[in-house]
Amino acid sequence: MMTDVKAVEEQKNISKSLVIATACVFIILISLGTWQAHRLEWKEGLISKYQAELKRIPIALVDLQSAKPKKFRRVQVIGKYLHRLQIFVGPKPYRGNAGWHVVTPFQLEAGDIILINRGWVPLSFRNNLEAKIEKRNTKSAVVGVINWPRKKNYFDPLNIPEKSQWFRIDTAAIANKLNLKNVPSYWISINKIKKSNKFPIGGVGAKMPINNHLQYAWTWFGLAFGLLILSIVYWRQRYH
Repeated sequence: MMTDVKAVEEQKNISKSLVIATACVFIILISLGTWQAHRLEWKEGLISKYQAELKRIPIALVDLQSAKPKKFRRVQVIGKYLHRLQIFVGPKPYRGNAGWHVVTPFQLEAGDIILINRGWVPLSFRNNLEAKIEKRNTKSAVVGVINWPRKKNYFDPLNIPEKSQWFRIDTAAIANKLNLKNVPSYWISINKIKKSNKFPIGGVGAKMPINNHLQYAWTWFGLAFGLLILSIVYWRQRYH
């Protein structure tokens, strides 16, 4: 008799533990789904803000040191490229093909220098650049969008300036390597030119943030709903 009572008590304790564990997991899943829903709202607002910047008329950048343009703000600079100092950043993909982003210093009429991401070229262009890539040695007006450096994460490979290996744009390190002075922290990414088959291909250096938060939210809420259904089925079978 005592054994039966003890067994019943153990079953009650196990059942209580299962209920507590299930409730905790359910709360965590709902919390994660809610967090992703808030992230979705924030990301949509951020993308709308960037899209609004892209629709504005380009502003002229003259004084690079005092100007602090917003990310994705369209700007125009007048000057000339310093092609002998250009570098290749990557490898970078474009429509399933591997290649590089061509980053070239651009000297304004006042003498200030800013880095410009001119766009994407195939891998082979790095060693055979002279015959294929478009160069402008005369004064020109360049329109593009502003990019600011993002926070580096643990998965980003480190640049190796001494070997001229650049995996991401670091304006300070690039300026130091090329002996350029007073280069701003931001750079310009050129817009893609419609109906142009010339390299580099613009429009690849300024991408909108990826927004997968709706899928993430539905995933967490779906797991919570699935856990709830499984729990109901389990307890119904257990006590019937």
